[in-house]
Amino acid sequence: MTAAARLRQLLESVVWGRPAEGILLSAGLDTSAIAALAHAGGVRPLAVTVCWDEGVPDYGFATELARRLGLQHHVVWAGDQALLEAMPDVIAILRSFDPMELRNSAVQYLGLRALRESGVRSAWVGDGADELFAGYSYMTAMEPDVLSAYTRELASFMHFSATPLGDSLGVEVLSPYLEREMIDFGVRLSPLDKVGERGGERHGKWVLRLAIEDLLPPRFVWRTKTPAEYGSGSTRLETAVLDRLSEPEFDDLQAEAIADDGVRLRDREQALYYRLYRAQFGPPRAEPGEPRCPACQAPLVNPRSRYCGCCGEYPVAPAT
Repeated sequence: MTAAARLRQLLESVVWGRPAEGILLSAGLDTSAIAALAHAGGVRPLAVTVCWDEGVPDYGFATELARRLGLQHHVVWAGDQALLEAMPDVIAILRSFDPMELRNSAVQYLGLRALRESGVRSAWVGDGADELFAGYSYMTAMEPDVLSAYTRELASFMHFSATPLGDSLGVEVLSPYLEREMIDFGVRLSPLDKVGERGGERHGKWVLRLAIEDLLPPRFVWRTKTPAEYGSGSTRLETAVLDRLSEPEFDDLQAEAIADDGVRLRDREQALYYRLYRAQFGPPRAEPGEPRCPACQAPLVNPRSRYCGCCGEYPVAPAT
């Protein structure tokens, strides 16, 4: 059995064996594969897509895919107002003021909330496929042995926001790519099955594309990886927040944070989120002797990741 055939078998088993009532549909390769397999198995989840406006990549792909599969489709329009209004809740759930994490997580939060308000109690997400099957561009550039070692390392500590966000809303999050058998498959898979070239373009998640090639048009199967914050448009928060925190206010907050809390704030967006974080939790603090982030003093849950989940510092050299 080829790697693609085995992956198709695993996905069918997971998707058909644990059907969800809804799906967060970005219509990137990962969620497109889940939606197409659900359709092939006779399952019609309610699809929700969160977009800044009609000009973002996810909107066109998701509306077209939902129409092709006959899915009821709800688009949540989430500009800066909606996303920033959700931030206190998202920060409270994730205990983080990392801008990239919060931009992506606020989108998921609004999508899951919309599903819950529609009566949905379980939802599929596409988390894990990029990590297991080399979905990120920097992974496709790695030498095969480096990619294999890196995938094993990622699999040992990767975590995602959708589950705690869903728990807070009463929605069970189902992640087909994070099932134990799927993770084992991804870790053991040859790098040659993860990265390939088509039409002069190098693609990650090669095996996943081949596994569902018969279910979707090439436009979806060979869609180039788009970072989540660009696909939904939430990356625009980087500039949208500038109207909410002036440069002099940032300078004052930055100076106070380092003097009072030992927290280094990188930019105005992070500073805005830190102000919300601090109002709920106070400054982050590790216990004496506990590995901590030198940028924000938060404990490092897994120092091997070299990433601070609290402030987003990377790479981290743990301090004690």
